[in-house]
Amino acid sequence: MAATASAYPAGTVTSVMRTSAQKEGAFRLLESKRVKSEEITNAMASSAATACGENRLVFVAVDQTDLTFVDHRNVRGLGPDNARMSKTKRATQVMNALALDSRGVPIGLVDQQWWLRPEEKAPTWKQDKRPAQERESYSWVRTLDACDERIVQHGRDCRAWYVCDRGADLSALLATSLDKGRLFTIRAAQNRVVRDSRGRKRKLFTKLQRQSVVGTLSVSIPRGPNRRPRRARCEVRFVSDVEVRLGGKFHSLSAVSVREVGHVPDSRQRICWRLLTSASVVSFADAMTVIRSYTFRWRVEEFHRTWKSGGCNVERSQLRSYAALRRWATILAAVATRVERLKRLSRATPDVDALTEISQAEIDLAIAYTEDKRHKPGDTISLKQAVRLIAMVGGYMGRNSDGPPGSITLKRGLERLAPALKALENFKRNG
Repeated sequence: MAATASAYPAGTVTSVMRTSAQKEGAFRLLESKRVKSEEITNAMASSAATACGENRLVFVAVDQTDLTFVDHRNVRGLGPDNARMSKTKRATQVMNALALDSRGVPIGLVDQQWWLRPEEKAPTWKQDKRPAQERESYSWVRTLDACDERIVQHGRDCRAWYVCDRGADLSALLATSLDKGRLFTIRAAQNRVVRDSRGRKRKLFTKLQRQSVVGTLSVSIPRGPNRRPRRARCEVRFVSDVEVRLGGKFHSLSAVSVREVGHVPDSRQRICWRLLTSASVVSFADAMTVIRSYTFRWRVEEFHRTWKSGGCNVERSQLRSYAALRRWATILAAVATRVERLKRLSRATPDVDALTEISQAEIDLAIAYTEDKRHKPGDTISLKQAVRLIAMVGGYMGRNSDGPPGSITLKRGLERLAPALKALENFKRNG
């Protein structure tokens, strides 16, 4: 099913499966109570963790998202959507952990956590008296614990560096991660209390702002599909081994500040990152390493876009139960990861042999489909050239002003090549 969905990425089972027998078999599997969603997730995540073992260090971008479905009669067993104002939309929450190599190329999902929000809105964090384990935010802790377990079990000597946004700025997560010796970069959301060697206390953001500027950098900020990134000039400051109060106790970590300077048309878009990290930061080069790790966080957002709407369109699924939706969405998550991997790998290592990721049959069909004059079937071409040809099958124009191919045209190209690829396989099989 995953292989077919990879060839025909789409949100509905009937759009992916080609024959009546395939559709019937897919629906039976997805609706079967004997098939555990957790087993599908574990198979996918364990495979990704094994692939991580080819690297000494991987970055794991972790983020939460919601999958929202139209459900007029509330028959799917979902929870309320984020807005809690619609009578026709219901949702499930998902925490994804996407492993990346040192170039930022996706390897695979090493964990997914799924849950439904209760009908009653939870109290604000100041008024919430529930134990930490019963709160939605504790999903961050469960996700990182599950990633640790899989990477240790399957990833050989690989070490994970976790990258999270402000939602992960939790005392329980920070303290646990420091106690376990994890590498992490987490964007600070709370202006926590810190103390110096003399025991004097002040606020973290104030302490960071009073540090000397150690250097400047230019940051490329994504602005959504079909829009060129914005360039921002930023000043960098850092503080090493500062004592930060976490849940009543002080723990030592480092912090890096990235603040945009100069004119910004919209002040709300001004970059102001305060990054908490367990990595040693004693120089501008160390600070740049931490900043670079944080920029990989956008990879998981790009994955979410491809998974939800940009390629796989999982939110268009018509399956009638939460269990079936979860199984199908997990399979499509693996497909979305492959699309993102091809896109990023063709940019990171454009000259590598295309056969490392794409079959010769797919390459030959893309050459024939686009009537490309520079290549002929059977040629050995680079991954960048192959991805470009597949994207052109999907509608990519290839002009100098277009930039590199994106997820949508790549997905369309794979989808359009799939029928010819299947016909070719049948022809060879039947002589």
